[in-house]
Amino acid sequence: MSGLLGRLDLPVGKPLPHDLVDNLGRVLLSRGQVVETAAKVDELLQRGVSFAEHLGHPAGSGGGSSSPRSREPSKRFAESNPFDRIGDAVRELEAACCGSDPTSGFEPRINNLASLVINSCDADPDAALASLVLSPTALYAIRHEVDVAILAAVVGAKMGFSPRERLSVVCAALTMNISMLEYQDWLQTQGKGLSEDQLFVIHKHPIEGVTILAQAGVRDPVWLQSVATHHENPDGSGYPRGLSGEANLPAGGQILRIADIYTARISARAFNTTETANATLADILSMGRKQEVVQGISEQFIRTLGFYPPGSFVRLACGEIGIVVRRGKALNQPVVFSLITSSGGHLGAPVKRETSVERYAVVGLVPRGEVDVKIDAPSLWGFVRS
Repeated sequence: MSGLLGRLDLPVGKPLPHDLVDNLGRVLLSRGQVVETAAKVDELLQRGVSFAEHLGHPAGSGGGSSSPRSREPSKRFAESNPFDRIGDAVRELEAACCGSDPTSGFEPRINNLASLVINSCDADPDAALASLVLSPTALYAIRHEVDVAILAAVVGAKMGFSPRERLSVVCAALTMNISMLEYQDWLQTQGKGLSEDQLFVIHKHPIEGVTILAQAGVRDPVWLQSVATHHENPDGSGYPRGLSGEANLPAGGQILRIADIYTARISARAFNTTETANATLADILSMGRKQEVVQGISEQFIRTLGFYPPGSFVRLACGEIGIVVRRGKALNQPVVFSLITSSGGHLGAPVKRETSVERYAVVGLVPRGEVDVKIDAPSLWGFVRS
């Protein structure tokens, strides 16, 4: 199947190493041509493009009648695999935060992890977003922080954060629950809601987290403020301080607040039923209107993720079930590859469908548990493990 490209595969102003082709093998840009603007890169990525070499077509063949030949993908292309790199971040974060108090080298270690998450998201933001639901499960507390960090990186870029501010907010995401990681994993084992005593522990964790970070040498104000306020609400109903008014709530903290809600609800939790992404996003939009979160940032999440975020399973008007691989130009028209026929059989290989066409329009999300198909996410997104 084709190797769909991400942003780092199409740098602005550099000659293309191979012919650039669409999913039918038609040449869009020839080897050596240059993509002149970032807007043109986004336009091409939304079409689901690949290099002819990764498709197995000889350069310049345009996917015609010449017999295909396979070649090894470039090393950089393989190493930019966000699924593997984010998995590395999960393991590194667990080693940094669990089992002992943070040391004097804690801040640069988290900065490096945050850079790894950001670079993975920049390599292919759609693949990074898909990893929220497609990557192998890990300890909930650690994986949850990495998931929030992914959303912070992608949404922060969309909101035009400076590189320094974006890094600080992602660092905050990776450490927002540092004072209660083991407790949070323990809570996942109970099959009921939270008691008053458990809520007391939870409500004080933002301030305790800031204390731990400060003792470890963290002095970055954006990082610390984001951790301190990631459960505060504009209407004053949040905790631990009950702050009110958007002016008193840092953008970083509100990004973490909304990302925390989103990732918790789409994840399998012992005391919470998994929700579909669009139901969660609709609720977040409603929360913004009611001033339970900052409305402008809640709306930015919708614009960033679309109605059908990458990694979601969807039903098409023709009855097929597919997976969202990339966000599209329109919020309701993502790039989808069909996996299951309208009669319930498995397709031999994923087939790209044009969701702007009525027959292949997305009509709804399908819960993951109802899709009996093994997904090789790196391959589906065009990455090959070395």
